[in-house]
Amino acid sequence: MFQDKTTSYRALAEIGANVGAALIATGLSANDHVGLLAKNTDAYFELLAGCSQARCVLTPVNWRLAPDEVCFILKDAEVKVLFTSAEYLEIAIGLAAEIGIKRVILLDGEPPEGVEAYLSWRETGTDVSLATPNADDVLLQIYSSGTTGSPKGVELTHANFLAAADQIRYGMVGRWEPEDRLLIALPLFHAGALLTASYALLAGAKCVVLRDASIDVLLETAERHQVTKVGFVPALIQLLIDHPEFRADRFSHLDTVIYGGSAITPTLLQRALAVLPGEFVQLFGSSETMTAGTVLTGADHLIAERVVTCGRAMQGIDIRIIRADGSDADTDEPGEILVRSATVMKGYWRRPEQTREVIVDGWYHTGDVGSLDAHGYLTIRDRVRDLVISGGENIYPVEIENVLIQHPEVADCAVIGVPDTRWGEAVKAIVVPAPGVEPGGDRLIAYLQERIARYKCPRSVAFIEALPRNATGKVLKRVLRETYSE
Repeated sequence: MFQDKTTSYRALAEIGANVGAALIATGLSANDHVGLLAKNTDAYFELLAGCSQARCVLTPVNWRLAPDEVCFILKDAEVKVLFTSAEYLEIAIGLAAEIGIKRVILLDGEPPEGVEAYLSWRETGTDVSLATPNADDVLLQIYSSGTTGSPKGVELTHANFLAAADQIRYGMVGRWEPEDRLLIALPLFHAGALLTASYALLAGAKCVVLRDASIDVLLETAERHQVTKVGFVPALIQLLIDHPEFRADRFSHLDTVIYGGSAITPTLLQRALAVLPGEFVQLFGSSETMTAGTVLTGADHLIAERVVTCGRAMQGIDIRIIRADGSDADTDEPGEILVRSATVMKGYWRRPEQTREVIVDGWYHTGDVGSLDAHGYLTIRDRVRDLVISGGENIYPVEIENVLIQHPEVADCAVIGVPDTRWGEAVKAIVVPAPGVEPGGDRLIAYLQERIARYKCPRSVAFIEALPRNATGKVLKRVLRETYSE
């Protein structure tokens, strides 16, 4: 269901066949990429079904990105057809002309000349023979920024998708029945939102899709549709329970709250447990594993010493902790977290060297540091990479640093994450000003806001005379985090 429009599974299958046929009629071949630049929409699932039957790859783009960042993704993926909403049509047309995308298709509203209407377009190829996808065909390509500053296309296959969805068979993420109603409030360009949606799809349950996470609309929709399951990030949980119109009885049918994407503070978790009904289930994973990895079940949330962990490996998923030399760490000994499962991505799109770096002998090297206790519960200790997670969004400091250092008032800089009560972490820039310059944090933030997505921009700037470095010249971000954590 989307904006009071209901689509049955039978209708979705028929529409998916039409979309798949239209993609083939458009001239797309197996493994060609189909772009989507729009907020949440029921068309996402229609395009996913269509791409499956045409053996194409759906590439949803984070609509919060700056135009240059969107351009990079569309160009890197070699998108052949771009679907967009009226809200982003102007950007889409401009980027399509710049990159050479032949067809732009408007999902809603009246299209201008040169742009096709989705409802009529999807009927153009109904007589085309559909392909049969293979398990290792890539179905979805999600872009995840990396420590090099260049976003990487995470290739997720049909097998990845089904293996992740299959967790509902084991009851690890609550019991799912056709009568369930899942509220999808998180953006579908993230693997996490699609993971929870996959549980509902496999169970034949109803998905209630929100265009975006407006708390007013979320509350009204949850109450009206009597939702039984939700998927949140901690920042959204806090915004929800802090809202003046929040009441527990608006979630009277809720039986499962799935959350993840970033760490949750003990205080927020206890507040949420006290006011939201149903079991809480925490998931830990990454885009590279279809966000499947470990699960902290509802029963685990009742045991104090387990609530501080990420839970145990999900069914069919192996977790290892290794030392720097590659040997297995002992119980409770910190080391890098490795994951092996059928949910691990096929690889990074056209980045074989980076793929080989992170997938070794079938094990995905997460870059996170953690430890396993005697019962197999995983605790996150630190990050090998300097990832900042703010409001469930992954933010890589090097992307920001690469732009910030170009400002004439900046001689040197480093970007870190600092604790934030609302967002989990907030981005902070540490800047060494150029000689003779009067520091101005607001000017630097405004400069960044014109060049990168606003959610990546620092919320604060600190000025120092020199960045702390080790003997090889590497910035000691651990020292900076300790200094500015309060």
